[in-house]
Amino acid sequence: MASTHHPNAIPDLLEEVPVPDRRWRAEYVEGGIAITPPADLEHLDIERDLLFQMHRGNVESARLRGLGYCHSARCTDEATGNHVVPDLAVLTRTYTPAEVSSAAGHLNWLPSDPLDLVAEVTGNDLIADMLVKVRAYGRMAIPYYLIVDRSVRTVTLLCTPTGDVDEPGYADKHEFRFGKDVDLPAPYPALTTKNWR
Repeated sequence: MASTHHPNAIPDLLEEVPVPDRRWRAEYVEGGIAITPPADLEHLDIERDLLFQMHRGNVESARLRGLGYCHSARCTDEATGNHVVPDLAVLTRTYTPAEVSSAAGHLNWLPSDPLDLVAEVTGNDLIADMLVKVRAYGRMAIPYYLIVDRSVRTVTLLCTPTGDVDEPGYADKHEFRFGKDVDLPAPYPALTTKNWR
């Protein structure tokens, strides 16, 4: 059932989450709060390499974490109103002035509509990246979700999101081992993983 709380109920809740410092992330994912500790050096190296390869491949709208995105159609729904901060996000377009203004009134959570690809580099919480965020990003209808799983040295590309259904996720899954190139759909470059650990 949709929340009857004010439009900023979830962002206000996240603002109140006690985290040690700004390096920690508080997200609202599929009805629960997820707190992510700061990334280690290997995690950050992969994030930076992903960004570098995207920019080198002329995907200039790729950006590292720092911005939060909410499921536009369900921003106030406490069961499905996902508010996420992916490690890497790629936009299909820039935000309109109206969207930026609206985000300012929503504690700077931007709508997820322009997102085309999100990426997560796994850390300590594999369940969050491999299960819960698969549901969240699938529900948000983000076309591509790239998971860099350091624990088994694989990259998984999920595509064809289900959208906002009872069992959200993705219909198609492609796996690549570290050391092999990751073939992404156009306009994205193939990703080289040979230096990832």
